[in-house]
Amino acid sequence: MLFSNYWKKVNSYKETAGGGYSYTGIRYHWDEEAGPQRKSALKLFWILSVGALALNIIAGCMPAPGMMNAWYVIVPYAIGIICAVLTIFSVYNLANEHDPVRGNVYTSSISPLGARARAGTVFSIASAAAEVIFMIIGWDRSGIVWIILFMALQIASAYLQIRTTRLYKTIIWVKS
Repeated sequence: MLFSNYWKKVNSYKETAGGGYSYTGIRYHWDEEAGPQRKSALKLFWILSVGALALNIIAGCMPAPGMMNAWYVIVPYAIGIICAVLTIFSVYNLANEHDPVRGNVYTSSISPLGARARAGTVFSIASAAAEVIFMIIGWDRSGIVWIILFMALQIASAYLQIRTTRLYKTIIWVKS
């Protein structure tokens, strides 16, 4: 059904005697005994995800020849930026949601955090590889410094997103 997830979310809230609503659905608890501490992990999530986005943006400001002329460099770069923004969105929701996390928040933004960071990694590497392809087939032998700098920034961004994925995998969530 088209709105089945919507109705699951709506039915997870029940009206209270005071006229408000309280969440009665599934919750997920961050098990700090089995994985990393929440506060230090959140700090590292912020550093990694914002750092990856910043490196992507800085790479986009470079006058690398492929970024000005080749759609096959620009498209993976743009998708990588979107993935980095979505990763930050997930980290924001994780930081603002108190433990235990509501089920609808977990499934919509926290659970996909690792996949978003992995996709960002793939597209950062793809844009760096596309710049290499541009060098091989369409480069006029100018701007080598910008090309190298662009590729280095994209690879550094991919590394930060790999670290984000690895950190996410260490978190143990317990359904309650």
